[in-house]
Amino acid sequence: ASSAAAAAAAAAPAAAAPLMGVAAPVHPPPTPRPLLNLLLASLLASASAATSSIALQTTDTRPPDGCTGPRPRWGTSLCWYNVERSPLLTNVTWLHVPKCGSSFARLVFRGACGAVPANKTHVDFVEASAMHPIIQLHCKSAFHRFQSWHAALSPSEASRCGRGLVCVTTLRTTWKRVESGFHHNLHDCQWMQDAHRLNQDYGPKYGGPSFYKTYTEDHVRLYASCVSTCMTRMLTGLPCGRCSGTLSRAQAARCVERVWSDAFSGIEASAGEGGTAALNISDYVRFASRTRSKRADPLHDPDPPPDTRRAMRTLSRFAFVGLLDNWSWTVHQFGRRFGVPLLPSDYKVLRAGSKSRSSSPRQKMAEQTLRAFSFAADDALVSATSDSLG
Repeated sequence: ASSAAAAAAAAAPAAAAPLMGVAAPVHPPPTPRPLLNLLLASLLASASAATSSIALQTTDTRPPDGCTGPRPRWGTSLCWYNVERSPLLTNVTWLHVPKCGSSFARLVFRGACGAVPANKTHVDFVEASAMHPIIQLHCKSAFHRFQSWHAALSPSEASRCGRGLVCVTTLRTTWKRVESGFHHNLHDCQWMQDAHRLNQDYGPKYGGPSFYKTYTEDHVRLYASCVSTCMTRMLTGLPCGRCSGTLSRAQAARCVERVWSDAFSGIEASAGEGGTAALNISDYVRFASRTRSKRADPLHDPDPPPDTRRAMRTLSRFAFVGLLDNWSWTVHQFGRRFGVPLLPSDYKVLRAGSKSRSSSPRQKMAEQTLRAFSFAADDALVSATSDSLG
């Protein structure tokens, strides 16, 4: 037994000995990996630089809420706002009449939330919907409704204006508003858009020919008739454009025929460029009817006469009504009315409306046609607003 143990002890060093001509491996203690450390340091430095660059765009030491995450298509304008005080207003309801100044949304947002841009002389346009992250975090009580789209004032909201809701809006000289809408892909007249392959958000559809190279005075008159009472309708719970909503095929047909009659009452359709061949009532009736519901209320009048008195009563309960045609005075009066410290950027119209910049005979014809068109209901609202602004 002792001899076996001795033999094992002698064999152990021999087994551990290196092979002939091969050096024994050396195993140093674990050390940090230089490449990994370098990568981590680079990532940390990049993150720090990014945070610093955002902070430089603000008046605070930290980026305001809403600056993180993917940047929307309208850029970094949200990063230029800081909420510096408590909301000045509560339950603001903004009625956004088409082509009447989206820039007013920025002024309402600043006033209600106490938001201040870092650059006080210039700020990019921001859609109202893009401001919701800041509103939800800092001034949720400031707004009852703050939307980019053009929803009418509901009967419930109309009854609460001045009685719990702070209703605000801006209006515009009617023929100018209609002119802007006409050049913005026939804004708010759905059945005319469909007939001429236009979309008010994305322009021409289906690769069709340009409507604006061929339109006639008849097209201008028909569109004007479609949206002639837009402001009045929106104050009384109706969509801006006539023949909108849930209608039966028969209702849609009768509605378009009424719009056609109002457009050409007392005159004959022109026989100029394109003539009546380019403007056929049956085409518009077809496009107005094909998307309407067959289950609509047959007793519902799809195109009631404009209720100017009701619209006037509702407008009189608004906390503020501005006029785009007198923008500087509108901004001044808004700041004075609600105690909003005004900035140079507040006086800039950041989103000019759609209008042909050419002085072509067709453009001049459209303007002359709209200047002569009757917009009695909406003109009364504009006149009252002008008087109230002083």
